[in-house]
Amino acid sequence: MFKTKENFHNILVLINAIILIIFFIVGVFIFDDYGVTVDEPIERQTSLVNLKFILTELSHKYIPESLSTLPNLGNYQFSDYGVILQFPTVLFEYFTDFRYDISSIFKLRHLWTFLNFYISVIVFNLLLYQRFRNRLISLIGTLFLIISPRIFADAFYNIKDLIFLSWFIIGLFFLYRYIHHPTKQNSLILAIVIALAANTRIIGFILLIAACVCLTFAFLTKEINHKEFYINGLILVGLNILLWILFLPSSWENPIIFLIKTLRHFSQNYYENYELYLGKFVPSMKLPWHYLPVWIFISTPILYTILFFVGVFFLIKHFRINGPDQIYDYVVLGIFTISFLLPICLHSTLYTGWRHFYFLYGPFLYLAVLGLSALLSIKNKIIKSLILGISVGSIIFNGAWMIRNHPYQMVYFNVLVRGKAPDNFERDYWGASSSECLRFIVSQSDDLRINVGDYDAGLTAAKFALKKSDRDRIVDDSFGYEANRMKYLVLNYTRVIGNEKSILFYEPVYKIQADGMNIATVLERKD
Repeated sequence: MFKTKENFHNILVLINAIILIIFFIVGVFIFDDYGVTVDEPIERQTSLVNLKFILTELSHKYIPESLSTLPNLGNYQFSDYGVILQFPTVLFEYFTDFRYDISSIFKLRHLWTFLNFYISVIVFNLLLYQRFRNRLISLIGTLFLIISPRIFADAFYNIKDLIFLSWFIIGLFFLYRYIHHPTKQNSLILAIVIALAANTRIIGFILLIAACVCLTFAFLTKEINHKEFYINGLILVGLNILLWILFLPSSWENPIIFLIKTLRHFSQNYYENYELYLGKFVPSMKLPWHYLPVWIFISTPILYTILFFVGVFFLIKHFRINGPDQIYDYVVLGIFTISFLLPICLHSTLYTGWRHFYFLYGPFLYLAVLGLSALLSIKNKIIKSLILGISVGSIIFNGAWMIRNHPYQMVYFNVLVRGKAPDNFERDYWGASSSECLRFIVSQSDDLRINVGDYDAGLTAAKFALKKSDRDRIVDDSFGYEANRMKYLVLNYTRVIGNEKSILFYEPVYKIQADGMNIATVLERKD
């Protein structure tokens, strides 16, 4: 019997390794399938503005022409955006003398975003195994993370939100280690990881608060003495704050004032636009409190949500703290709950789905896996087999959906709302489909200059996915198709109610669909 268990364990170890290898290979082969989205040029420019400031203020070296024309950090609109985790990509540009075409640079950034997410998948796998000591549970939980359609797609182009999610998961792993072993070494590692995460989004400091609570608990339970408490606390807090300031050049002049402004920006972010939500166009500043929970629910596989509530119910019903593992469970629950309630209580401005809170997905899935573990602890073999069958079935079903709709997994809606989504919710708000539309246009036209109208499609960014010769042929004009008689029009369905949109004098010649929904259309002028 023991030999059989050992063989089963070894098989699961092998399957874990194979899946991680396959995921890496798939990511490397498909990272170029995704278009350049609307925020990517801004994120790159912000990184370059920070690089220009560092070169100017610290080294006084020659500033390349590619940097000299950029705004100065002091009066830059996005100076509070942390970009330390994006720096490897702009350093590559700098050390290669900016000789690579912009299309290649965005490909590099897509690959870099995926690599960060891939590391977090490995770390999540390690976290689940160390917590549950069950290879099957860690395998299923890891597949839950990989087979999450919207997260999967964003892992190739959302260099801010997905990198934050990735490093938040890494932070959760080192927090687990810290709860078990609150040593100086683990304090040092955790401080560095939290500083990197908080640089991307300041709410990453919730990991620091959680770590301080755990450190205090270890002191009160006499797991560590006075000296260890103060030394670890100094390392954890002091180094974290020091690194956070170091990683944010715009904070160097006055870190305290900068921190206050950043916190205010987080809670009172002004963004004036209209969001399609529950069939109505609602000003982003006036979205209802349920915007965040509804978006999480409709864009996440149903089984994951059910297991999440099972996990939360299990923790509440069977409240006990018998050791570090249980402490960690409640810490994760606290992190999720506080982070979830914070934007609701502060009336924070949310828009374009819940991407700003994708970091919640790490704690969310952890609690879902906890729910799965609780259900699998049931002694009835039939029930256990049923639960495993449903879990595997969900993974296969959603994985098949992702393959069918590649590379537009970012418009995933679960089966409860799928047929109603076009009438009620935004679709490709990133404009990820617009690059494909432009490729179609340049393949159809022999004109040296092609006039293309932009209907909420983000063509200025989408062009960067094209090679330079094709990019130079595109003359785009936002909403200028009526006055300027543009030959083509790229229509994005983000803020369109329903599955069809007609434009006077234009006829559709190319459609991009995902899951039966129109997400982008190329129209040609016929008058």
